[in-house]
Parts: sequence; C-alpha cells; structure tokens
Amino acid sequence: SHEHKRLGLFAPDALPVNLPAGYRASIAAACNTAIPPD
Repeated sequence: SHEHKRLGLFAPDALPVNLPAGYRASIAAACNTAIPPD
C-alpha cells in the first residue's frame, strides 16, 4: 500500500505527528517507555 513504501528511523520522542495511536503505543511498549501523544 502507499502507506508502506518508505522506511524511516525516529527517536521515540520524535515520531511523526500522523502516526496512528496504536502504532505509537506499540513503539512505546517496545521501548518500555511512555511516549506522549502530539
């Protein structure tokens, strides 16, 4: 899909604003940290 054509690396506190909440929560769990919503 058009959503999965690019790969990027981001610090957990610098995730893209349009990142869905579920993805944000999964990343936070993987990093074992809380990532505040934008």
